Amino acid sequence: MTTNAKLPEIRKEAFTKAREKLALSAKDLGGMACLSHHQISQIENGESSYFYGAQNKFTAAKKVAKLLNLSDEEAFDYGSQAPVKISEASKVEESIKAPAKKAQPKKEAIEVKELVEETQVPALVAEVEKKSQSKNQKLQK
Repeated sequence: MTTNAKLPEIRKEAFTKAREKLALSAKDLGGMACLSHHQISQIENGESSYFYGAQNKFTAAKKVAKLLNLSDEEAFDYGSQAPVKISEASKVEESIKAPAKKAQPKKEAIEVKELVEETQVPALVAEVEKKSQSKNQKLQK
């Protein structure tokens, strides 16, 4: 997605204060957001060498802001522009929030397990009998 809109400025102090208020280290918050502690530190101090670009950093900051319960207005300075909407991010969030479908109901799973056990037992018994017969033959020799 390419956009000509200028990205808002990240309010670094708001991120730091919110993280400290929740008694989280940069490492802990990074783990929650699937980011490195260096990236969390750079969101808080304005650097960006650990990000591929400004858009990447902004997207990461939006994710961190959500974890810290910061509103867009608290986390970003949009100036005179309206908040930038990122359609890909919302699609990803929707797919994450969608409940996972169960592979099979519990009753079916129990029936399948019983069927597997029934089919495996005769094979195991035959294998054990075969081994014991070969041992008996070796002992008789």
